[in-house]
Amino acid sequence: MRTLAAIEPGSKWGNKDIIVACVNGGVTCKYLQQHGDHALLVSANHAYPPIVVTDEMRVFGRVVRVVKDVVPG
Repeated sequence: MRTLAAIEPGSKWGNKDIIVACVNGGVTCKYLQQHGDHALLVSANHAYPPIVVTDEMRVFGRVVRVVKDVVPG
């Protein structure tokens, strides 16, 4: 199954939004969780640990739509 995510670049993002960010040279798509003075990127798969948001990370934008291809291809 393939998944396509539509990203709104440069948009405002907030707590519990799904964002796309560059982390340690790779791109990731995770939930943003804000906790007072810090924030975490949290995977929907709990097998992956949260990532602490730093100033070095580049956020590309907020996920505004997801389309899943359920037809075998």
